[in-house]
Amino acid sequence: MRGDPRIGGGTFALLIAGAILLMPAVCQARAISAEVAKKCKILRAQQFPPRQVGNPGAGSAHGSGQDKREFFRRCVENDGNIIVIPPLK
Repeated sequence: MRGDPRIGGGTFALLIAGAILLMPAVCQARAISAEVAKKCKILRAQQFPPRQVGNPGAGSAHGSGQDKREFFRRCVENDGNIIVIPPLK
């Protein structure tokens, strides 16, 4: 049974060193512009057309949520320059 809830000096130093090492990896994320986000949203809608137009709860006729997220991520990485292949009907 531990009666002292404080952490030792060595553990504290290790936690601080780990935080310093991880800081550059966390800070390198870049924000996307509104134009790129809008363009990718439109391209995603063309790639994965909705099952019922105007009803977002109806889902899409092709692809899953994971497919849509992956497409959007790739579109943003390429600054909106991605080829859209419409699904076969």
